[in-house]
Amino acid sequence: MDPSLALAWREPVIVEVQASAVRTLPGWLPGWLPLRALAPATRSALAAPGPLPRPERLSWALEAGDARAWTIARWPRDPATDGVLALWAARRAAALALPPAAEGVVVLGPAAEVRAGWVDAQRILSALGGPPWAGPVVVVADDRAVDDLPTGPGRILRPALPMIRVAGDGVRTRTAAALVALTVDLQGPSPDWWRTGLVQLVSTRPDPGPRAHGERRAQAGRERIDRLLRGGIDDPALAASVVAWCIDPRRVVRVADLRALFPAGPVALDLLARVYPGLPGFD
Repeated sequence: MDPSLALAWREPVIVEVQASAVRTLPGWLPGWLPLRALAPATRSALAAPGPLPRPERLSWALEAGDARAWTIARWPRDPATDGVLALWAARRAAALALPPAAEGVVVLGPAAEVRAGWVDAQRILSALGGPPWAGPVVVVADDRAVDDLPTGPGRILRPALPMIRVAGDGVRTRTAAALVALTVDLQGPSPDWWRTGLVQLVSTRPDPGPRAHGERRAQAGRERIDRLLRGGIDDPALAASVVAWCIDPRRVVRVADLRALFPAGPVALDLLARVYPGLPGFD
């Protein structure tokens, strides 16, 4: 007999959770029950804060449709967690009858501009450590409703099968900007200048180039740049020039060190100088 049938009419009173079983109070099948005998929602609720390995907790939360799955899946990423997410993404894509992905992206609607935007975003995505999601990203380039993505502008921010809508004019630029914003937001907290600068950088075609970015930083001066980094001013063009310096191929290896500072608060110019000793070529 399937033990889950015995639990269908009444959930047990659970007093202890271990790696693969729960102990119930006397009077209701006292003793240990395998976690797999519980209903998916109960199992997910127990596993979320429990001692189970993260991939198993994530798998059960996804099975139960528990929104806490996306919290469990947040960085740091690991191969086992990515495997669980990729499996869920494949099953969800099949349930939605999505077309096959090509080079990591599923396009619904006109594809040429979307794919050009995907290519435009690759340099920045690479500098950020690659796309922080498992499976493909779904880009909707028309007004169809898909999954929980309503018509009109919007996105589904999740680390498996994320979705963005880019319908309207300028699909190429919209796609590149939305992919970069999606990446930054999935990676966790970041200052406004970082997100704004990256989006501005990928949205500006052609890129002005290192010399123009250097001239903008020099014209602004270190005092204004410090105010930008502290959140005191909003200047997308200057933010893009600061970000362009940070992710330059000669310095991109330090981006992970820079991002590690973000959760602690503003990264002022003196902190930036610690990550990039001496700020070579900054102005």
